[in-house]
Parts: sequence; structure tokens; C-alpha cells
Amino acid sequence: LFIIKTGKLGLSLDGWDFPAMVKKHKITNMENGEKLVSEKHKYGGLPDIPTCELDGVLTIADIKRTADKVKNFQQMAAYEMARREMGQPANAQMAILPLNDKTEQGFSKPVISTDIDKYFDLFLYKRREFRKIYGV
Repeated sequence: LFIIKTGKLGLSLDGWDFPAMVKKHKITNMENGEKLVSEKHKYGGLPDIPTCELDGVLTIADIKRTADKVKNFQQMAAYEMARREMGQPANAQMAILPLNDKTEQGFSKPVISTDIDKYFDLFLYKRREFRKIYGV
């Protein structure tokens, strides 16, 4: 969130109202990002918000400039499965928190999916294809 607030991504966020979005959509108990590693599948990453409650539901969330559902949910499903592999409590859903200062209220509605297994299977397929092509 620091990078977003300081403008290091080159985004104009003067009108983006993250606190209002958090309040409106009842996002609570947010944890800071943490490094996640899947030893089983050989990948790792750092989610923005590895767990929070969104309207009372345990959620993994990422802040994104664009809400590319397939790409973003694959990434979050991989993070979520790595969390579980590391023995952390399971989240029930994934949420994309779109950066958007173009709306009247200064934020967009989170994009939510509960299809963690579906997107993880797609992530693993893409990972296998990448490995075939690049050998890593």
C-alpha cells in the first residue's frame, strides 16, 4: 500500500479513496503481505493482502490496476494454495481490489470469486506449459 500511496507505480491516485472502499465493503482484519512458497509446485510470491475479512468472509485480496479476472484469480489461487501448503488457515474467497479513481465515490466494487480450485488448476496448467517451453 505504501507504493500505491507514494505514487511509485506512476498512477494518479488523488481521487482513489481506499479507506472509503474498506469501509463500504466491510474489509477488516487485513494482514500485510508475506512471502509464500510452494515447495510441492516450485513457485513463490508475495500477495498484497494474504488474508482479511470482506463482508465477514475470509478472503485473500490483491490490489490491481486492471481487473483481469482470469490472470489475477490464477495468481491469487496460487498464493492461497501456497498458504494452505504452509499450514495457514484457508480463505473462502479471492478478491481483486481495483485501483480506480474515475468513479464518483473514488473506488470500484471488489471483484470476488470462490472458485479457488478451478483457478489453481488453470495456474498449474499454465505453469506446466511454461516449464515445457522454458525449462524452468
